[in-house]
Amino acid sequence: MKPDENKFGGSSEEKIPFFMVTLPNKTMSIKLNRALDSDDRELAHTFAETLGLLNQLVKIFYICNDAHDYLIFSINRLENTVESHTHVARAIIDFLSDSRLIINYLENWTKSNLSSEYYQKWLEFEHGMFDRFVSYRIGYHLRNIAQHKIFIIGKINEHIVDNGKLKKDIYLNKSVLDNNFYNKTKTSANFFENDRNLSIMPHLENYFLGIQYLYLDAGRKFFDENKEKINQMIKLCESKG
Repeated sequence: MKPDENKFGGSSEEKIPFFMVTLPNKTMSIKLNRALDSDDRELAHTFAETLGLLNQLVKIFYICNDAHDYLIFSINRLENTVESHTHVARAIIDFLSDSRLIINYLENWTKSNLSSEYYQKWLEFEHGMFDRFVSYRIGYHLRNIAQHKIFIIGKINEHIVDNGKLKKDIYLNKSVLDNNFYNKTKTSANFFENDRNLSIMPHLENYFLGIQYLYLDAGRKFFDENKEKINQMIKLCESKG
């Protein structure tokens, strides 16, 4: 008979739940084979408080990540019909809205939970990406265009790529772009005369990469600034068995 995985060595002594955190794609749990004492409860509270902050960040990012995955899924199923175009346009709107959400959340989360020195560096880096990369500016400001003008898709170009698969290039509808958008993105109508610049997904993929970097760097800094507390928790766990 296979031992019960919730028991040490298949014995009849059940493990006592000590701490558990649920991430979007993984549940982490710690259980002890003895009754909890006051130190255990205090340590569990510290775990929950510290890793709970990180859990908030991960969950909000996965909202944006899921919107990105659904956009790719929608494009792969795209057909040359008004209904299909509208569906993809809405998926683009959702992705752009969630992207702005995670940027704003990251700024507030970093300000509240990390050092003021890092917060300033994070702001400088985010502003630097906006200033240096046209795709980041387009993704950031395309949200307002997409929300007010649903028909942002101009045309679709299908072609075979090197791996033999069919690729669908989605081009912006130039008629929905205006001088306000050009000014905010530091582009012009001439910039979008080139189909390469008019193709929307390369811009959105680069925009998403920038967001991922902002998210990952904030998470890395969280571990860096809390490593002493985390190491203390680990050592205390090891000492208590």
